[in-house]
Amino acid sequence: MIESIEFAKRSKLSGAQFCVLDILPGSELWDNLQGKFISNWGKNSYKEPEWIPDGLTKEKIMSFQSRAFRQFYLRPKIIFKFIKMINLKQIGFILKRLSDYRLY
Repeated sequence: MIESIEFAKRSKLSGAQFCVLDILPGSELWDNLQGKFISNWGKNSYKEPEWIPDGLTKEKIMSFQSRAFRQFYLRPKIIFKFIKMINLKQIGFILKRLSDYRLY
């Protein structure tokens, strides 16, 4: 997870998403993990893990997701680009996303 965050920060990307792994029907992971997780199509899978790999906890995964967003987006270069792009109509959506990813 740390390597992924550092890779994103080194890249020339102006935006990045750090979503939790979503296990989809028909994927190899879905087939390999049958019986090791319970799919819940009613939750927001981009921010809540369905499957916890050995050695990790739900809390650790969610903590690293928040950390990734903070470390990527709270850099001066990215903040200035983001501010220039904001449309006032998007403020509600932005605040919801900040809350979804536990950034405030």
